Amino acid sequence: MLKNLQIKRSILLIISLCVFFALTLNVQAGDAATDQKVAVKVNGSNILQKDVDREVRNTKMRYESQGTQLTDAQFAEIKEKVIDEMITLKVLYQECMDKKVVVDDAVVANRMKQLREQFPDELSYKQMLGMMGFSEADLKEQIKEQAVVGKYIEEHVSSKIDVTEEEIKTFYDSNPNSFKQPEQVRASHILIKVDQGADEHAKAKALTEIKGIEKKLKSGETFSELAKAHSQCPSASRGGDLDYFGRGQMVKPFEDTAFSMKAGDVSDIVETRFGYHIIKVTDKKEASVIGFEQARSQIGMYLKQQKVNSAVDQLVNDLKAKSNIQVIVS
Repeated sequence: MLKNLQIKRSILLIISLCVFFALTLNVQAGDAATDQKVAVKVNGSNILQKDVDREVRNTKMRYESQGTQLTDAQFAEIKEKVIDEMITLKVLYQECMDKKVVVDDAVVANRMKQLREQFPDELSYKQMLGMMGFSEADLKEQIKEQAVVGKYIEEHVSSKIDVTEEEIKTFYDSNPNSFKQPEQVRASHILIKVDQGADEHAKAKALTEIKGIEKKLKSGETFSELAKAHSQCPSASRGGDLDYFGRGQMVKPFEDTAFSMKAGDVSDIVETRFGYHIIKVTDKKEASVIGFEQARSQIGMYLKQQKVNSAVDQLVNDLKAKSNIQVIVS
């Protein structure tokens, strides 16, 4: 994977329904007049206040779920951004209607099916719809609009954009740091946890337990089976495997030990703020540089997505410029 080459995926192309429905909101039902209050008019088509409010709440909840408490100024900025994105989708969908872009009912049905499958049963799905203030018909219409816009962008924008070999090579040569692969270690561990602030008795008990596991290892029992049986880390189900990691990704005592070992080595007991560990290094990768041939495909996809994003932005600006947009919401 290329370091620092994360493809920017336009919200107009990728709609994350799983995230959209992962949030639990407390939505109070409004009266009919409030439900039909218009927030924005786009070429005579209405965006309702209740829909704006819902999207603003969703966005606010996403920030809060990541531990970010928004200031009044930030909340106002989010509201403005949400309205702009809803206008963007509206003008694009109107353009799709003008161009007679359609999607098969099967496409919409399949996306609805994928969404339902995120819930353990039909009741949970219906309850979430209710909490989100959606009817199933509303949801289906929104999915349809997003699918139509996605198809339009694919056919009228993305399919017409190419990236040349020269552009790919220039990007590779101009961004050497993006293709540096740092030294990595793959390790497994067995953890006996010690809560921060634990007293000496709790620490002694955990240390006795990890020493007992160490004794079993030295007597010939397999590391992965002991990890599955005793480790108090979620990695226990994988035999303690933590996959590859670089420097700066683990707590320092753990990192220093792992990077000082050779593949196949098993450490002595290591203490960190999480508790006591026994570490087994299963593989090591030296620092390297990803070659051009290996990087070419991903660079091409990255550069094409940048061009698509730019073209969509220009398309949206052109559509907005010739549209009659009235923002009524304060």
